[in-house]
Amino acid sequence: MLKKRVIWLGSSHEKELQDIIHLLSEKTKSPAFKPHITLLGSTITEDDELFFQTVENICLDFSCLEITLRSIRKEDYKWRSFYYLAHPFEPLFLMHQKLAEACSIFGHKKQEDYMPHLSLSYCDTDLSEKNIIEKNNSDLFIERKLIFDKIHIAHFIPENISEWNIEKTFDLHKSS
Repeated sequence: MLKKRVIWLGSSHEKELQDIIHLLSEKTKSPAFKPHITLLGSTITEDDELFFQTVENICLDFSCLEITLRSIRKEDYKWRSFYYLAHPFEPLFLMHQKLAEACSIFGHKKQEDYMPHLSLSYCDTDLSEKNIIEKNNSDLFIERKLIFDKIHIAHFIPENISEWNIEKTFDLHKSS
C-alpha cells in the first residue's frame, strides 16, 4: 500500500516546544502537532521495511545536533505561519542531502530551496493578527539552543494535520 511519509528531526526537549505549539494552536484555532524540523518532505513509499532500513542506515552516519533556534519568524503562508529558523545550517543541509540522495530510489525529488526551520503553527491567520499574537507572547519567542537527537518517520496527510503520526523513530548517537 502506498504511503506518504516525511522525515523529521526531533528533540528530547519536546515538552517546551510542544507547550508553544499548543498555545499558538489555541490562539490561531489551528491543529497542534509534534515539534520537528523537516529533513525530507513528502515521499511516497510502498515498501515499508526498505524505506525504514534506508533511513536507519543514514542515521548511523550522524550524531545528535545542538541547534540554535533563532528569532521567531512568521509569513503570510500556512506552512510557515510561525517558525524558528534553525542554525547551524551545514549539518542540517548535509543530513537533508544524504536522506534525499538515499530516498531518490523511492522517487523523492531533490528540494533546491531547503530551509531548516522548526514550525510552531500552521494556520490561515492573517499577518496582522500574527503580529499581535507575537507581541502579546514575546516572552515565549526567545532564542533556544536545544539538542536534536532523534529521526522520526511520520505518516503525512498534508490536509489533515491531526492525523500526522510518527511510525518509527531512530536515535542519533551521542558525539564523542
